[in-house]
Amino acid sequence: MTAPLLDLALARRIELAEAHAAVNCAKAAEQLAPGPAAAVEPIAGGFAIYCGANSPVTQAVGLGLNGAVSDEDFHRLQEFYRSRNETVRVETCPLAPGGGVTVIEPRASLPLKGAVTAAFRPSK
Repeated sequence: MTAPLLDLALARRIELAEAHAAVNCAKAAEQLAPGPAAAVEPIAGGFAIYCGANSPVTQAVGLGLNGAVSDEDFHRLQEFYRSRNETVRVETCPLAPGGGVTVIEPRASLPLKGAVTAAFRPSK
């Protein structure tokens, strides 16, 4: 049996499935405790998600899946988390045309906690 090749289309499906699961988590948290406990903002093809302080769901997911992340997008991302007194955490996809390290590398001087890669290129 041959393993499926991870291409951009499959990476988008995986990343957006994870992003939508996190969005649904934030929506459920908002229904359970209305107020500032949860928030979601679409940014650069993905989502900035806040599900409370130190929540593993509190992070940006799916950024750059449809193109480059602009400085304006990144500023919105920072403000989203700064307004909630939360560190910016970004989960990236190296296959995304505007994702991977291209989201963070030009902005390395900005305060970031870290980045996680959710999808990898297949080894040759």
